[in-house]
Amino acid sequence: MQASIDSAKRRFDIDITAEIQRIKKDMDVDTNKYPKFWGLIKRGFDRSNINNDLKCPMNSLAYIKTKTGRKTKDCIQMEDIMIPKPEEKIKRLRCRKVEELIERYQIKLLNADINQFEDDSYLLLRSDFDVLINDIRQVYISRNYQGLMFWLLDRVFYIEPSTKLKKNALKRITSNNKPLLMKVLYEVSPSVFLSCFKRG
Repeated sequence: MQASIDSAKRRFDIDITAEIQRIKKDMDVDTNKYPKFWGLIKRGFDRSNINNDLKCPMNSLAYIKTKTGRKTKDCIQMEDIMIPKPEEKIKRLRCRKVEELIERYQIKLLNADINQFEDDSYLLLRSDFDVLINDIRQVYISRNYQGLMFWLLDRVFYIEPSTKLKKNALKRITSNNKPLLMKVLYEVSPSVFLSCFKRG
């Protein structure tokens, strides 16, 4: 089976970027405009560029009704899986500097047009991510990241009772992309990140 897949890959070697450009040209978006579903998946999209007469299977997304809100009673709460707050003295100034570094990268990510990514755009963001990780390691020279990680996680997941009380005042950009925060912390030091959580 694997041999067949590998053989097929060799036989149909595709330049993805060139293929996307070819499809865009065939679609003639300037003339035909975009299908209805595009307005749902692209934030801030100009609706005057939508052609409601275009037939597209993905347009069915426009008619799907989903329930709002999430069930929380079956969710595992972060405070249930995290270790107690580390006793080490947390250097808040350094923590805030790290938080600002992550927020700056997140703003770049939000401003990037994900739907029109070219290889160069992706490589630049990847390079910025690597610089971000290196910068965080430079800020926290001690390599004792557990206090930093707990502080950042507490700021977005409201783990400590005192943080829950200040929930409305602690709205941070990092709260909008929790997976990114988790990925950054893991990349900085996988072992320390995992040590913030209870073992099963």
